[in-house]
Amino acid sequence: WYRIEWYVKWESTVGANDGVIRWWVNGVLNGDYRNVPFPAIKGFIEFQKAPTLHNPPPTEQYMYFDHTRVSTP
Repeated sequence: WYRIEWYVKWESTVGANDGVIRWWVNGVLNGDYRNVPFPAIKGFIEFQKAPTLHNPPPTEQYMYFDHTRVSTP
């Protein structure tokens, strides 16, 4: 199992380019972007999990997800 955490903070105003995206894998920070532009909408419209494999997968393969949480302040 892996623990993946993702933090997103929308821009303070449209065009401010001060949005934040950070993510951790097993408690280790893997990405930290603090000048992210976002669309003019305020927040998420949709949440998806769409993992991508770079190598051709075997004929039969399974991926399990557990304990998904989406939170707001």
